Parts: sequence; C-alpha cells; structure tokens
Amino acid sequence: MEEIKKVILEVLTEIGEYATITDIQNANAELGAYSNQKISALLKQLVDNKEVDKMIDKKKAYFKA
Repeated sequence: MEEIKKVILEVLTEIGEYATITDIQNANAELGAYSNQKISALLKQLVDNKEVDKMIDKKKAYFKA
C-alpha cells in the first residue's frame, strides 16, 4: 500500500493542481489498474496524514499534493 501511495503523490505532484480520482488514474497506467474505491481509500489516508489537500466542489472531490 505504501508503494501505491508514493505513486499517487508523484502523480499529484506532476499534475500540479487539484485533480479528481479519475484524473489521477488517467495520468498513470499503474493507478489505472486499481478501482476508484481503492484509490479513494488511499487518498483518504494521505489526507488524514496531511500529505494531500482535499477540496470539494459541487459534490466532487479534488486532491492536490
């Protein structure tokens, strides 16, 4: 799980702005292989650890490293 979190952080850093889970999955083939729910659970852990910022706009979640 820690390896996947590292990849998520790398992808968010590359994107450089707020992105949805779908954006994150589309930016990396490895992450695209995982379900939205899996990525969401890992992002929640990263948000809880203050490694990722979360913004909600019109009921859609956006994340930024």
